[in-house]
Amino acid sequence: MEQDKYVLGFNHGYILFDKKPELLALISKTNSKSDYIQGLKDGSFQFYQEAHNDIMKKAEIKKAVKHNEEEIKRK
Repeated sequence: MEQDKYVLGFNHGYILFDKKPELLALISKTNSKSDYIQGLKDGSFQFYQEAHNDIMKKAEIKKAVKHNEEEIKRK
């Protein structure tokens, strides 16, 4: 694996998932097994995982706040 091409692809995939997901989707459909394309796919997946975790944390916080507000109203 050519490390530089993989890292470059990873970084581009991370950014593209956020800024141009439709472009990334088109590029990702390729059957190429190049290090750069694998980096693109891995970088986009990393962004997705981080965004998903962020959403889940915010949902948990919102749920906790709502629960606390309900507890305060009961008192």
